[in-house]
Amino acid sequence: TMVSALYPQYFLPLEEYPPEVRQYLEYHPDRAKQLLAEAGFPRGFTTEITATPLRRTELAIAESMVGFLKEVGIEAKLTPLSYTEWTGVVLQNKYPALGAGPADAYPLDRVWEGTHSKAGIRNRAYINDPQIDRIMDETRRERDEARRKQLFRDFQIRMAQQAYMLNFPLAPFAAFAQPQVQNLTYKGYSAHYGDFVYKIWLDR
Repeated sequence: TMVSALYPQYFLPLEEYPPEVRQYLEYHPDRAKQLLAEAGFPRGFTTEITATPLRRTELAIAESMVGFLKEVGIEAKLTPLSYTEWTGVVLQNKYPALGAGPADAYPLDRVWEGTHSKAGIRNRAYINDPQIDRIMDETRRERDEARRKQLFRDFQIRMAQQAYMLNFPLAPFAAFAQPQVQNLTYKGYSAHYGDFVYKIWLDR
């Protein structure tokens, strides 16, 4: 994920999650079928995934979601939209069921606050969790690095436990430029360019 790539000091490896939480991040189709049956859907149901092919990665992830859901009896229709259409639909809470698309991670606490807290302008899942809000507030005030690491650890465990969102692995990206382009620092982890565009120049 982007967190492991950009912020390895805050990333919580799978083996460090509590066992009762780690199960939600692992692949257990039989358990998923059992939960569906307990919820009253022994034969599954139909749903829709609204996705955007901003990069090939997003659409490939959405297609893999369709396959995973089908294995447990859930038939998902994939609806691809342009990034402009997708943003409008998702931010206005007009997507019918599931949304799949890019996320940012610059900087970590600000982005997580924006996408996971009640007041976040990009809170696409409409999360309203006082515990998440408290953790985000503390990370911005905390100066002790060890305590910040613990807060981010607590955040990741809480998010996995509640399953508000699903995070998929991030495929590697490569940036290419002509020889006259100097100081290109694009890491390719975000759907946006970040501040690297202010640091490049042409040497002719």
